[in-house]
Amino acid sequence: RNPPPPPLPPPPRDFLGQHQWNWLRSSLRRSRAPLNIVLTGLQVHPHRFPDDGNIVEEWSKFPAAQTLFYDVLLNSLDDDYDHDDDGYDNGEKEKARRGSILLVSGDVHMAQFLRKDCVRARTVREALDSSHRRTESASPPPIRPLVEVTASGMTHSWGTSFSSQPRLHRWPRKPYAYFVSRAFMTLCHCVNPWREVMVRTVEDAEREETERRRDGRRRGYDNGYGDDDGATASTGKMGLQYELGLNFAEFEFEFWDGRHDAGDDGAGDDGDEESGGAVTVRIFGKDGAQSPKLQSRWTFDQLSGDAPLPGMTAKFPEDFASMLSQKTYRERNDDEEWICIPHRGNASVVREYVANVIMFLVFCFLFFLPYLLMGVLFVRVRRRYGNKRSSC
Repeated sequence: RNPPPPPLPPPPRDFLGQHQWNWLRSSLRRSRAPLNIVLTGLQVHPHRFPDDGNIVEEWSKFPAAQTLFYDVLLNSLDDDYDHDDDGYDNGEKEKARRGSILLVSGDVHMAQFLRKDCVRARTVREALDSSHRRTESASPPPIRPLVEVTASGMTHSWGTSFSSQPRLHRWPRKPYAYFVSRAFMTLCHCVNPWREVMVRTVEDAEREETERRRDGRRRGYDNGYGDDDGATASTGKMGLQYELGLNFAEFEFEFWDGRHDAGDDGAGDDGDEESGGAVTVRIFGKDGAQSPKLQSRWTFDQLSGDAPLPGMTAKFPEDFASMLSQKTYRERNDDEEWICIPHRGNASVVREYVANVIMFLVFCFLFFLPYLLMGVLFVRVRRRYGNKRSSC
């Protein structure tokens, strides 16, 4: 008999509770799904200013809970213990596996594709020790990416007005409210070092399209992607992956379970056995008949870390080591502790403070601009009316 794992103690600042933590861990450990989609009402990866959770709601405002969430996700799908979680040995050694994870969130009135890369804390410590001893250079270990898809919302957004107050969606406030909302959040993405927001390049779009067509040919898909002369899929927006308009998300799943054709792209004479799949996420605007605003495709192997996911520019172990000094709410076992950082690396504290000051000044300017203009107009009218009266 294999004893079940002890209950997870909830962190001091938490909003799930012990029963939900235990349910999440046991559900993931029992999962045999090739892809596990975890939905959460709040964004998981971002850390926005200010730190007040009453103003900006996200998992990072509860750092101990966020750390535990990462550990539960990654440990539950990255072990070779009894995944039935029933405490009994079934007589067969279960194969070690890496489960694929995709996070889905909302709440922030815009769409984003986000990503953090994770490694075990003991791997970072070993790399630092070897670097200090100068016995060998630290090479990047296998990376576990955590991709998060945010889609929100269909009633109001930063592209219209971030507030749901009806008066901001009616004349005369509507034009300026819509302008301020979109301009402010666009500047936020340009100025703030939000390194977890994914960046899509033309090379990424071409690679995804090539992989889609290749997989279609291998498996005989009749969807226009298996033929080089077929329809070309829309690639969505390039650059930072965010959309401020009204939006919703579409998920397209491909499941593979079979053999490749012999000799196709390096397959053996008898063909190679492969199972897995891919997921394509598209963000559409209010009119779903138009081309997607955002689009990306990830294979299950990329989401599990079994295949490389391009785009990581964070430095190992330097960027990961900066997280080791942060205290956690409980004594940690090195085998259970993970370190997750934005895939484009950590931003300096100075850069974050400068960006926050700039955006605070921009916010004040945009907020007080109408009152300033009305004040200037009032003074000019009053002076002109006073000059006319004096001349009479």
